[in-house]
Amino acid sequence: MKVSIIKQIITLFSIRTALVLGIILSAGATHSQDDNSDEPKSFRELFTEGGYHMEYESFNLAVPVYLEAEKLQPDNANIQYRIGFSYNRFADDKAIAIPYLRKAIKKATRNYDGLAFTEKNAPQQAYYELAKAYHLSDQLDSAISNYNKFTAMLNK
Repeated sequence: MKVSIIKQIITLFSIRTALVLGIILSAGATHSQDDNSDEPKSFRELFTEGGYHMEYESFNLAVPVYLEAEKLQPDNANIQYRIGFSYNRFADDKAIAIPYLRKAIKKATRNYDGLAFTEKNAPQQAYYELAKAYHLSDQLDSAISNYNKFTAMLNK
């Protein structure tokens, strides 16, 4: 009789152990599927991730994220500005920043909200960043012109 009770206890523990292990393994599999999702990131997620890299001055990490965001919103002057700004901070060849900043200044505004992912305009500082990129690329006439435009905006 003792042997049959012992067998029943072992069977109960085996069933419980199997259930617990099954739950743990299925939860782990579900969690890993969520982390490795091939679903593309939204513009908002990319904007936030790029902003995080900029906040910590990891401009080399911000650029590829913002380039992905640019694919989703190619006419977004805020993204153009952020790409140009980041290139100005880490690229050896500052001329890489110029085309992005030239697009950004077309929609430069005084009423810029740099924290809003919905912002489609660039700040007036885009003129300064463009002038800096020209300056560091030895395009001095263009640099002077954009520095003058920027200072004129400050005086308004």
